[in-house]
Amino acid sequence: YHINLGDTGLESDSTAAHMHTKLLYQVIETGQPALIPPRSGSAQNDAIANPTENLLIIGPLTIDGQVMGLLEIFQRPGAGPTTQRGYLRFVVQMCKLASDYLKNEQLRTFSQQQAFWHRLQSFVRAIHGSLDINETVYAIANEGRRVIGCDRVSVALQHGPRMQIRTMSGLDTIERRADQVKKLGKLSTTVCRAGQPLWYAGDDSDLPPQIEHQLHEYLDVSHSKILIIQPLRRRLPSSHDVQQSASENTVGPVIGALIIEQIADERLTPMIRDRLGTVSAHGSDALTNALTHSGIFLAPLWSWIGKTRVVSRARTLPKTIAVVSALLVLLAACWLIPAQFKLAANGKLTPEIQTEIFANIDGVLQQILVPEDPDKPVEPNQVLAIMSNNDLMVEIQNLQGQLQQAQEKVKKLQRAQASRMDPLEHRMVEGELAEALESQESLNRQLQLKLRQSEMLEVRAPVRGRVVNWQLRQNLLRRPVQRGQNLMTIVDPNTPWQIELEFPERRVAHLIDAVHASDKPLSVSFTLASHPGRQFVGQVSQIDSKLDVRSDEGNAVLVRVAFEQGQIPRDLLRSGTRVRAQINAGNRSLGYVWFHELFETIHSTWLLWF
Repeated sequence: YHINLGDTGLESDSTAAHMHTKLLYQVIETGQPALIPPRSGSAQNDAIANPTENLLIIGPLTIDGQVMGLLEIFQRPGAGPTTQRGYLRFVVQMCKLASDYLKNEQLRTFSQQQAFWHRLQSFVRAIHGSLDINETVYAIANEGRRVIGCDRVSVALQHGPRMQIRTMSGLDTIERRADQVKKLGKLSTTVCRAGQPLWYAGDDSDLPPQIEHQLHEYLDVSHSKILIIQPLRRRLPSSHDVQQSASENTVGPVIGALIIEQIADERLTPMIRDRLGTVSAHGSDALTNALTHSGIFLAPLWSWIGKTRVVSRARTLPKTIAVVSALLVLLAACWLIPAQFKLAANGKLTPEIQTEIFANIDGVLQQILVPEDPDKPVEPNQVLAIMSNNDLMVEIQNLQGQLQQAQEKVKKLQRAQASRMDPLEHRMVEGELAEALESQESLNRQLQLKLRQSEMLEVRAPVRGRVVNWQLRQNLLRRPVQRGQNLMTIVDPNTPWQIELEFPERRVAHLIDAVHASDKPLSVSFTLASHPGRQFVGQVSQIDSKLDVRSDEGNAVLVRVAFEQGQIPRDLLRSGTRVRAQINAGNRSLGYVWFHELFETIHSTWLLWF
């Protein structure tokens, strides 16, 4: 760095510039500050020479005794010796301060480099610690973010013709159907097809239109300030030069992409540029090894055989034969021995005949007239509750008043019509009378409709039976209800009872097969939650024709079970009692009875895709 160096004449005079350079090298060799008068020395000898008209004041910048630089001042001549020595002392003091700064900066750099090497060592150990692809990409993303020092690192892998985002730093799993993930995968695919890395730090003027469009679509949802997509290529090392650099080794096809994002900071620091190449080089090596290992035919089987080689040794061979024989006998038993195949389901006890009573109109329940004794039945048309509706009463009163006014108006017009008047007035009265009669009839119809609605304020029993609702008065008395709201349930005392099972969707096929294979209704064994110590027997009477969401298990079909009423004590026949039932679906092999859910899970989860 320099200021006004052209005023010294060194730039225009090559001989003077050479002498000046030689002078600086001599000061660096001695490591001592120098005060050199103008026009001192000559180019013919090796002594220190100052070819300029200025007084040169030179101080070395040293760290641990080694000269790292020079501070040189071109001072105008004419000052006395004492003043010149003062110049030199001042420059020496400034050089000491600058040397201290350089030393601290060097220590800081060494400290940062040491921390970086520690993080890099952890990164390399993590990504090369496993040959599993998922573990490798997780390590590259999470450990790579610490090494690079950015906000987020994502890793994409080649999946057919496109790139698939496999992981993002800081996340255990990602939702690949999310809009942000799909747009990032689409952008990575386009960048990797181009074969060149994408560096975006706010300027997109040099980007192709295909990449620019997809880039802005992704930035609209991610709000990233800096985005770097570095393609990762398969390593193809040269056999003749093991010391080949990483950049020269990267000549294979693209296998993935390393995606760097800065969300808060808009500056693209040199540290990110320098460390990205290191992370991508090591990441390419780790991914190449993991993909190569996963591509080995039957790799899990060979790995298991290698780990279990100890079982084939002579000393353990009898034990191995005994264990294998026992397993074969067990497999044969599971295949050949028949067992009863039962399908479990949960349900509840319900009466076959029950009547739900709903509110026919909005209102407030003022009286509950249901008998206090729950065993006392109610009779048909018996008043069970009385409701009130102030708005309805006001409307009835208003209509009654309007109807009375209309009736008086009709009477008045009829009297006027009976009196003597000219023909014109008579026709006018006839028209008003007809209009008044029509209005009277309309008001009368409205009043009758409101009166019928007021009759609905009395809740009556439609059938004979017992009201089975618990604490009916505490739950409904003086509370507003809406039209269509369930108020109470009436159960016929002599009604037969049944069981309603919520049969899971995943077992419906077994149930249908058992129904078709049997000539008689399927038998059912069940227990009541109120009487778990005893098992009862029934049979399937009806299967619903549609599936519905009835419980936490998802879709289920309703299966009704009939049973002999005398099996269960009368006091235990209560609506809503929880039931655990098992439907006898015939005989199957013992292994299928034990493991059929496992087989179905494997088939629906994996085999369905092949």
